[in-house]
Amino acid sequence: ALRAALAEPVRIVPTSGNIPQDENGTPRGVAWALTHPDDLLTVGGVDKASLFAADGTVDATKLAEALTKLHAARPDLFRAPGLPVPTAGVQPERTGPRADFAGAFAPRH
Repeated sequence: ALRAALAEPVRIVPTSGNIPQDENGTPRGVAWALTHPDDLLTVGGVDKASLFAADGTVDATKLAEALTKLHAARPDLFRAPGLPVPTAGVQPERTGPRADFAGAFAPRH
């Protein structure tokens, strides 16, 4: 359950730089996700047990607080989810002859 929760983006309000605001001027969070979910425990030094509620479910508030603290200290561990992957989506059609590299590395006799 914790691994799934760590894979989900969390809204973090930046403390410096360009801080996005809503129409009323209130700072709003930006969705961020850990590049490697285990970093919260290994790099952040968070005790895994402290992220769970008494009923055994992941406490979303405690998780968000821990991720916000880690983001403030190490923003390089996070990525903005949903960034386009260069190879995703519709690719342009190739026209003309296509090079065949099947035998490019075959031993010559």
